[in-house]
Amino acid sequence: MGIFNRAQKVQRDTQVVENQEVRTDSFNFPLGLSFDLARIINQDNNCLSAFYGGIELITNSLAAVPITVKSVDDNKVIKGHELLNIFSNMNVPRFLLIKGLVSDAYRYGNGYAYIKRGKDGKPVQLIYRPHGAVSIEYNNLTQKLYYIDTIMSGKKIEPVNMIHIRKDSLDGIRGISLGKIGAKIFDLAKSTDSTAKDFFDSGCNVSGVLTSTKPLNPKAKEEILADWHAAFNSGKANNVGVLGYDLSYQQVANNANDSQLLQSREYNVLEICRYLNISPVLLGIKAGAAYGNIESAQMDLIIHTLLPWLRLIEEEFNNKLVLPSEKNSFYIDFDEDKIMFADKNSTANYYTNLVKNGLISINEAREAMGFGPREGADDLIIPYTNINDNKVDKEEEENNQKQEEDEQKEDNQDS
Repeated sequence: MGIFNRAQKVQRDTQVVENQEVRTDSFNFPLGLSFDLARIINQDNNCLSAFYGGIELITNSLAAVPITVKSVDDNKVIKGHELLNIFSNMNVPRFLLIKGLVSDAYRYGNGYAYIKRGKDGKPVQLIYRPHGAVSIEYNNLTQKLYYIDTIMSGKKIEPVNMIHIRKDSLDGIRGISLGKIGAKIFDLAKSTDSTAKDFFDSGCNVSGVLTSTKPLNPKAKEEILADWHAAFNSGKANNVGVLGYDLSYQQVANNANDSQLLQSREYNVLEICRYLNISPVLLGIKAGAAYGNIESAQMDLIIHTLLPWLRLIEEEFNNKLVLPSEKNSFYIDFDEDKIMFADKNSTANYYTNLVKNGLISINEAREAMGFGPREGADDLIIPYTNINDNKVDKEEEENNQKQEEDEQKEDNQDS
């Protein structure tokens, strides 16, 4: 029995025990026996340039977003908040933590990080847990959920102490990998790449049949076949073959043009982009693309792809890292404005208009653009208006004038 059959048999034999289901990875291989095999199958999609490039684009963009702590009352950034120390006290840098969580969620369905807490219950460290290090124990009847850390001697961990990122799920507990959702298109893309490799490895030759008008003995056939392979399968360019024995060649396989090899590979890229929800322009498909299209594609990436991930991670972090007694005071926020890049002129005009209209101060604009504060630049600029045309001021002036006239009349009567 082959290894695939053994994995399937173990999967059938591994069932729910006392309503507590054993976690399996995204391709339904049980954790433990077939873990290495499952990892290889999942990582096989990494050989696809579109999949790898798309995952890198998304995860790098998300990991580059700054994390801040803001006040609930006024939504202002609390600089130097103690909760931020957790992101500098980790076994991996903050950038790699976010990148790893999202990448694992895409490839395997779930991304994990263990929360280490102090005696007061406050989080002091986030420990990234790689794929295969954590399994899920979930009772469907009681709806009790635990995480089992297989590296930490099978330690049972409560949900409040485990960051769990999953974007797609059927039951809300176990995530589903993109590889499982798009299995058909990924298999097609891998087959197309494999065909392209075989085609170019063969010197761009297609399969065919050599036929002879004369009978050939086995030895003659072997000699002709050896000569043919020496001429066309040597890996050298400009090979020349000589056909003797009244031989003729007949093609029995399609060439690259007839099989639309390049068109199929481009179609696979477009399909992978649809699964990743990103524009093909961002992965090098420049057909019909202009500068405006690229700028729109970048904005679409932020709004339709990155923002849902940011909100998902924000909710998980706030639910697990902020204590219940602190939720009315502050919250964790990802500053997505930092990745909404614009050219220098547009940025300058944007902040100039905000300052001129009194919406923000000069120092607030300087801080947003990365400059230090200046003395006396914290006041809001009040837009100038002509008092003569200001109806509110004009009405007030008329009321004051009338009051003065009434007072003058009373003085005259008294006198």
